[in-house]
Amino acid sequence: MKTRTCRIHCHAAGVIFLGFCLVALGMPEPGRTSAWVKPAVETGKLNSAELSESSGLIVSRQNPGVLWIHNDSGDRARVFAINEKGQLLAEYSLPGAGAVDWEEISFGPGPGTGDYIYIGDIGDNGLNRDGRAHYTKKIKRDEVRAFPAFFRFAEPKVPKETPSDPPQAPRREIRDWERIELRYPDDKPYNCEAFTIDRTTGDALLFVKNHVAGDPEKFGRVFLATARQIEIASNTKTPVRLKLVAKVRTNKDSTKPALATAADLSADGRILMVKNIQEVFVWVRHGTESWAERLRQEPDAPFHLPIAIGDTFTQPGIGEAIGLTPDSRSFYTIKEGKHVPIWRWEFTDAFWAWMAEIH
Repeated sequence: MKTRTCRIHCHAAGVIFLGFCLVALGMPEPGRTSAWVKPAVETGKLNSAELSESSGLIVSRQNPGVLWIHNDSGDRARVFAINEKGQLLAEYSLPGAGAVDWEEISFGPGPGTGDYIYIGDIGDNGLNRDGRAHYTKKIKRDEVRAFPAFFRFAEPKVPKETPSDPPQAPRREIRDWERIELRYPDDKPYNCEAFTIDRTTGDALLFVKNHVAGDPEKFGRVFLATARQIEIASNTKTPVRLKLVAKVRTNKDSTKPALATAADLSADGRILMVKNIQEVFVWVRHGTESWAERLRQEPDAPFHLPIAIGDTFTQPGIGEAIGLTPDSRSFYTIKEGKHVPIWRWEFTDAFWAWMAEIH
């Protein structure tokens, strides 16, 4: 206990000293500016008009150089493989799959080997995804609002060739997909736009966008679906009953009223990133603790990448999607819209030094 207490006190002293030195040198104060990431680099722009409202982003380790993205609600059930230049490599559709409101994408385990792609059909702006019929102006008739769900399938091999023209990119079908239905513990609907799966455990974390009623600090709920629950649901075709495990703050300086819109975990399960429209929040897992434990103990992220990080967060960088690279050294962000840029951010040495101190 004395050793742990000493480490905590020493770490706190180190943080204060680091902040004093940076201010004294006229440098940005850590946690409030760009101390943790280098200036963003534009790697390219989306070259296909079909990519009109990017809502989810992940970076492949089985297909080097490939980013997977998908559109928000209103599109059909499909995902796109692109490179960091924004060039469309291939489109993959899921025949027969529903696409009520696809909001997020993640890698995770599956019944086979290798990475599986999970799509989060979890958005619910109207808070009416309760399995009942509701009148919608979009289709001008009653529509059964399906419960939220994951769609998952084995990550396919992506062609290496880059088509010279987006319409020439291969269009392929994923027929071996499955739907895993989700239910919240209180049977109430929630608008969720961010989830990620820990590839080291198979557990899924869902970050709800509508915050806790009456909470002036704007904390958002975090729900858990364990790997065991997901596999039982897959085998029995029964819903996963989510569990509320934490409440975290994912809105600090943003001028937008939204909470979490995207999340991603590093391949080794150590780094968690949660994004709202304008900010990014970063947590680091300690030792063998679960992410549920870490978030309960630390509702405020130790690393905050705020609006003041640069113009790429205030205008070009506004958006819903974020994805870590396989080596965790950098990450991509992208906003909604046609032919929008892709931004790549790299963590600074200061970030890795502080992360080492946390561990």
